[in-house]
Amino acid sequence: MFLFPLYAIYKGWGDEFYGFVLALGGYAAMAVMFFLGMIVDIRFKRTTMIIGVIATILSAIFFTRINQQIVSLIFYCLYSIGQQLMRLSTNTYIANESKKGQERTKKFSAYNLVASIARTIAPLSCGYLLLIPVLNFDWVFTIIAVFALISLILVTFLKLAVEDTPEEELGYAEKISEDSGDDYTEFNDHDDGKKAILGVQISFGIGKVLMGFASGVAIPFISWYILKEFNPSSDVWGLITSLSWAVMAVGYLLHSLYAEKIGKSLIVVISWLLVVPMALGIMLVDSFFWVTFFYIARSFFAMTPGGSWNSFQMEWIPPKNRGKVLGLLQTGQRGMRATGTLIGGYIFALLGTAIFPVAMVFYPLAGIIPLIQSKIVRKKLGKEEEIIEEQEEEFREIKDENKEFIPRPSSQKID
Repeated sequence: MFLFPLYAIYKGWGDEFYGFVLALGGYAAMAVMFFLGMIVDIRFKRTTMIIGVIATILSAIFFTRINQQIVSLIFYCLYSIGQQLMRLSTNTYIANESKKGQERTKKFSAYNLVASIARTIAPLSCGYLLLIPVLNFDWVFTIIAVFALISLILVTFLKLAVEDTPEEELGYAEKISEDSGDDYTEFNDHDDGKKAILGVQISFGIGKVLMGFASGVAIPFISWYILKEFNPSSDVWGLITSLSWAVMAVGYLLHSLYAEKIGKSLIVVISWLLVVPMALGIMLVDSFFWVTFFYIARSFFAMTPGGSWNSFQMEWIPPKNRGKVLGLLQTGQRGMRATGTLIGGYIFALLGTAIFPVAMVFYPLAGIIPLIQSKIVRKKLGKEEEIIEEQEEEFREIKDENKEFIPRPSSQKID
């Protein structure tokens, strides 16, 4: 995604067409997301990861090398689908192989940390590669495909805790989930509880829809604005992008260490609240240095809570449904992001940078809604469970007292 806006500018795309291409990839991913989630639930997570990486390799090789624009766009859609399949597979894999709380939050944050280190190296390297006269976008995308091939080899040899059959893998995940006390396990044994769990999952979906639209309207056009307004060279833009990911790597590390101690859901909401003033800063300043500062700060507060939020979200989704539920959530998010990007090109052309802070208001709302809903469920059903337990205890006491007063048969013989 570092290369894509550079390539779009190189090809002379306008704001509207740039938004259209991004939206097209989003709609393609949205169209198959639930189906991908079903595949993730019934197959080994390793298998679906492999399919996602293969899709990424093919798209990286052929995206810029095909002269026909329609075919090139098809490969961009394939890239979007492959990335979403990788994301679904990885998130369900981490959730299924970890316990609720500190362990799961650390694993999600550790994954993001490793990914951010790679994303720190990649833009800087690609930025300098583009300065080499004999290398063009075709070759740089091919180099990316080579690294994707290496990841394919690593994923192929990924070791699962239980890997005899997908059913045994699922059974292992359910045991971990129940033993560690995922939130859904407290209310999953009666109809009211199941409805309440569904309500929390729907609240996550509402949050995903809000965030998807906001990110679609604004995020692609922040980097687009910086590149067109300040015209940094590819190496400078690579340095900025790498610095952004390096700062986020520190954020992921801090989240893995302190999120559970402070309260992961609270940290997420506070971080997403701070996204708004950072976006306002991008709109107001006209210095390249300060735009870069607010760009990095916005990315930090928007992205680093991801591991903590995934950990919180997985506590309300049973292992057997994680692929499907995440697929539905991502369908809403990707669909609204694609819609936001589609109209975002026109809005940005009309309003300019004013759209950035307005769109970012949806970020804290996306966190607050599921947080409030989960607390309502815990408070309401928690009280009901306490009342039921008290009634059962009283019934047992009455039953025991009655046993003491039941007359016993006489042992004397009757003449």
